Amino acid sequence: MKQFDEKKAWVDGVCFFGGDGRESLALMAARLARGKSTVVYTPNPIMLENATRDPALRAALSRADLNLPDGIGVVWTARLLGEQMCGRVTGVDTAKGVLALAAKKGYRVFFLGGRPGVANEAARRLATRLSGLTVCGVRDGYFSVREEGTVLKEIRRASPDILFVCLGSPRQELWIDRYRDTLADVKLFMGLGGTLDVFAGNVKRAPLPIQNLGLEWLWRMALEPRRLRELPKMAAFLYRILVNSCHSAQTPQTKKSNLKKI
Repeated sequence: MKQFDEKKAWVDGVCFFGGDGRESLALMAARLARGKSTVVYTPNPIMLENATRDPALRAALSRADLNLPDGIGVVWTARLLGEQMCGRVTGVDTAKGVLALAAKKGYRVFFLGGRPGVANEAARRLATRLSGLTVCGVRDGYFSVREEGTVLKEIRRASPDILFVCLGSPRQELWIDRYRDTLADVKLFMGLGGTLDVFAGNVKRAPLPIQNLGLEWLWRMALEPRRLRELPKMAAFLYRILVNSCHSAQTPQTKKSNLKKI
C-alpha cells in the first residue's frame, strides 16, 4: 500500500489525503488490521478558517493521520492551487464505510456526542441495517470538563476499537488530540460532527444529484438558516487563499507531511 503515501494534497498548510473514499477506507482498514492507532478528521473551509485563529486546532489538524476533504470548497481550493485531489470525501459516507467494515470484521464501536438520546437512536437504527455491528457504548456530548474523567472511564470500560467523536468542531478535534494517548486501546478515532444526527434520522442529507454537484452545503444552509452565519468565514477563507496564491506558491520545504507512513 505504498501508493497511498504519495496521495497528499496541501490546502492552507494542512495536509489532506488526496485519494477517493474507497482508497481512504482501504487505508483505514489496513491500519485497523495492523492495530495502528489512527486519527481521522474531516476539515471543511470553515474549519480551516477557524484554524487560522486557533493554534490548538491547527496543531490538532497537523497531528492527524488522515485529514479528509469533507467540503467541496477544500477540493476546489486544492485544484486551484494545483494540488491533486480526487474529490470530496464526506464524514457521513466515510462513517458508513467504517461501520460496514466493523460489522464484517467484528470491531467494536463507541458513539460519543449529540444531544441526549441521539447516539442511542443512531445505534438502534444502525443495528437493524448492519448485521453483526457491535455498538459497545454510547454517550451524549453534554458533559463538562469536570465530567471528562467519567467519560474516559466509560469508554475504557466499553473497550471499543473505533470511537466516533461527534462533538462539533473544534471541540471534537481538540478532545481527540488531548486524549488519543490516554485512550491507547482505541485504534480508530474519527471526528464526525453531526453524523449521529444523520444516522438517528434527525437530519436529512441532500438528494444525490445535489451531493454530486457539490452543493450539499447549500442544502444544509436552506434547512438550517443558522448556518448562514458561516458564509463570512467561507468568503474570508476563499479571499485569503486567492490573495496568498497570487503572492507565493507553496514549496516542498513548506510542505512537511503529517500523514504517517502506513
